[in-house]
Amino acid sequence: MLLSKDPLLRNGHLLAVSSLASAGLGAVFWVLATRWYDDEIVGVSYSALSMTLLLAGVGQLNLNDFLVRFVPSAGHHTRRLILTCYAVSAGVSAVAAFGFLMLVPMVAPELDFLPSRPPPDTPCS
Repeated sequence: MLLSKDPLLRNGHLLAVSSLASAGLGAVFWVLATRWYDDEIVGVSYSALSMTLLLAGVGQLNLNDFLVRFVPSAGHHTRRLILTCYAVSAGVSAVAAFGFLMLVPMVAPELDFLPSRPPPDTPCS
């Protein structure tokens, strides 16, 4: 039998397959990007994407696990709890992004295009 009848096990397997498919498509994307664009542009773009993902991870403050733990017991305070978590996450993300953009010239000079404009020599219009 391909999929289990147990919903929890089936969902776990489907999540694993989804992660593998996402990783595979991401790898194919970067292979094609290196064939279609200059290596330097792909490297800088990958650096910018990696930094964006890092800042997003920092900004969420692992509040998704907090919500999984406390939403079921929040009762009528659920909406306020969720909105507070969103506000805190957005605030921390904004501060982290602002701090990173201010530090870009010192930490990663090759990403100094981020605060103002697209990177030079890119074929986007």
